[in-house]
Amino acid sequence: MGLLGGLFGGKSAKAPRKGRFLTAVNTLEALKAKTDLRPTGKAGVVFNPSGDDFFKKLPQELANTIAANPAARGVRLDLMDDAYSSRWVVLEDKDMPRLAASVLLVDGVFSAKELRRHLLAAVIQVEFERRKAYWIYSYKRERFHPFVPTGEKTRDGKAEMRMGELMSKEKVALEGTLELWYALWGIPF
Repeated sequence: MGLLGGLFGGKSAKAPRKGRFLTAVNTLEALKAKTDLRPTGKAGVVFNPSGDDFFKKLPQELANTIAANPAARGVRLDLMDDAYSSRWVVLEDKDMPRLAASVLLVDGVFSAKELRRHLLAAVIQVEFERRKAYWIYSYKRERFHPFVPTGEKTRDGKAEMRMGELMSKEKVALEGTLELWYALWGIPF
């Protein structure tokens, strides 16, 4: 298990609640109209791979799943490794509902193979206060929290609090325990 697996615990990941992702996407659209928070059209799912045969076939299986689903057709998909021995499914599309549908499809591929325990987090990239920021969805906690990195291992806690307030006001399923607003270093987008 990689470093992130230790951070997120060994419990099996839960399927993301479809409504929570749709609420997050709708919230991003609503906030875009009244704040300086902007979706960038990028999202990702981070997981800890294993030697299982599934992970060797994963790139083709994901590409086929995305291409076959009308709700996600046209989404750009890449698999990337990070410095923590985790892998990322990186998704890109300016259409936020299509991007959210793609995140749910990635989960579905893992679920169909009963390998959801390898999923760590889903991440939606945003621009907040003119810089790159993220909404992180913890599969274990089934909640979102903001993350605003400022450097290789530094973050802006005050900006995260401001973004958290916006998320809370818009009824996003926000992680209520601040200590669990973890930094997710090595996001490759």
